[in-house]
Formats: sequence, structure tokens, C-alpha cells
Amino acid sequence: MRQHYRIVIVACCFCILFINQGLPATSFNVFQSYLVAMPGVGDLGGSLVLTVRSFVSLVAIFFVSAFYRRFSLRVGVAAATAFTAAGFLAYSLARDLALLCLGSVLTGIGYGFGGVVATTMLIGNWYRGHIGTVAGACLGTSTVTTFVESSTGISEGARTGLSSVVVGVLFLAACLLAPVAGIIPSAATAPALIIVGVLMIRGATEVNWGDFEEACPAFLTIAMMPFAYSISDGIGFGFISYSIIKLARGKAKDVPVLVYIIAVLFILKYVLTSI
Repeated sequence: MRQHYRIVIVACCFCILFINQGLPATSFNVFQSYLVAMPGVGDLGGSLVLTVRSFVSLVAIFFVSAFYRRFSLRVGVAAATAFTAAGFLAYSLARDLALLCLGSVLTGIGYGFGGVVATTMLIGNWYRGHIGTVAGACLGTSTVTTFVESSTGISEGARTGLSSVVVGVLFLAACLLAPVAGIIPSAATAPALIIVGVLMIRGATEVNWGDFEEACPAFLTIAMMPFAYSISDGIGFGFISYSIIKLARGKAKDVPVLVYIIAVLFILKYVLTSI
């Protein structure tokens, strides 16, 4: 992909998230005191306005797969953004609770159809593999690559958004059984996690363990995850150790600049959190 295409895609994703998700999510915090002071609204009305937007966006997410099968990604995102703009127009004209709720309905539709899901699809269409993972994470979206946890469902034919909807419904039903599940001791569920770990560790066979420069960061990444009880900390130690080893071996130019930036950010994180 050409470099300017990447910049344009990342900029578009930022704008989509900012307009369809960031603004609706933060506007209530900014204008909450103004809303509750409006005649006929009050605290109850302000809560209702927020609840309507949240409920509509949740319902929209359930239909997002069918929405983007019917419309192209470009048309779908444009329509979602138009709903968000119309919702803020309704907010600006609102003088009563009904028009505020209408604005919440419109922004909720834009939030559901043009938020994280749309940007994830856009990134997934342009980026592949680890690049898509990094780009998606930087923009706050879901991971756009497939890992071992979802391989079982995909092998059984779950390749559309309907599978996610079914899983979501089953999770809602599982809420009723959560107290019963809490009775089961963790020792009974540990074997399933061991199997998942075995499947995930297979990727370690692709590491060149004969090369210390590659093997040491890989080992630290794997080892620090259980020791620090954090996946991100394990990744952080991997970035830091890889950068230091390359610098010490006089191979600084072999490391991309982005790796150094991420390593420095992790170091700053550990320093600041320890103060």
C-alpha cells in the first residue's frame, strides 16, 4: 500500500471515531448541567436521553452486519455520519425532552453503525496481519486479525456477523446462570485454559531460538506475561529488551523507529507508575 494511502485511511478512521463515537459519548458530560436545567427535563429526563442513545446504539450493533451487507462500507459510514450530524442538529434545536430523545435516537444509530465496527472493517480491508493489529489498537478498535480463540468457531462455519450476534444473546442468557457458574471452582475450568495455552504456544516454534537477539526478547515476552499477570507488560518487556539488545549489538538501524517509540513509551509508563 502506498504511504499516503495509509495516512488517509488512519485519518479517516480517526474522524469516523471522533464524530460518530467520541462526540456523542462526551457531549452529555459537557452539556449535562445545561440539559437538566431545561424546562421539563430535569435529572430524570437527562438520564432518559442518555439511556435512549445507549439502547439505540446497542440495538444498531446487532444489525450492523446486515447493514454493511446491504450497503458498501463507504455508503454505510457516510449514512452513519449523516445520522450523527442530524442528531446533533436535533440537539441544537431542542427545547423539550421529545426532541432531545429524537437526537439521542439519531446519534445512537450513528454510534452503532459508524463507530468501532466501521473503523475495524475499514482497517481490516486495508491492513493485514500484525499491521492491522497495531493500527486497530492505536485507534481504539477491536483487533482486526483472527487468533486461536475464534479458530474453533470459524472452522465450524462461523464467518459472518450472525455468529457474533448469537454469542451476544447467549452471553445475555448466561447472566442468569452467572451465580451458578460461580459455584464451580477455578480448578475445574483450568484444563480448558491449558488447552488454549497449548494452542497459542505453537507460534513459539517459529521463533529462531538459535539467534540470541531474537530468542531473548521472545522469551521475556512469554515469561513476563504470567509473572506480571499482564499481557501488555509482557509485550512491553519484549519491545524494551529487543531495542536494548539491538542497540548494544550495534544494529540500531535494523530496528524500525516505531519499535523504539513504543519501547520508550513503555519505559515512561513503568517509571511514572512507580513514582
